[in-house]
Amino acid sequence: MYRIQIYDDRTTGMHWQLQKVGARHGRRYYETGTRMPVAIFIGGDPVFTFAATAPLPDGLDEFLLAGYLRKKSVELVKCETNDLEVPANADFVIEGYVDPTEPLRDEGPFGDRGKVRSVNGSSR
Repeated sequence: MYRIQIYDDRTTGMHWQLQKVGARHGRRYYETGTRMPVAIFIGGDPVFTFAATAPLPDGLDEFLLAGYLRKKSVELVKCETNDLEVPANADFVIEGYVDPTEPLRDEGPFGDRGKVRSVNGSSR
């Protein structure tokens, strides 16, 4: 679960804490200078919120935990603009990319305000 900030109708800011998995994935793209595909889903089964914040061991998928807790696999569907998958029952999906060549932007106002990467894309 990551915080985003809406800047305009096509851009959000993605806040990754340095120790989180998203930042680790992002670093691989930053090192190569290639755009990172991103899919942000909002809503769906309330168990997703718990699974996304649970302190799981590295490499254990949050959807696996959600399926285990519900005793039913999470149905995933492919995104429309990239190869990522999101829950079929998500209420909203924002698809786009993080471009490591774009400058960081200010976010906030929040108590732990910082710099964020932009996500460019569209929602459905």
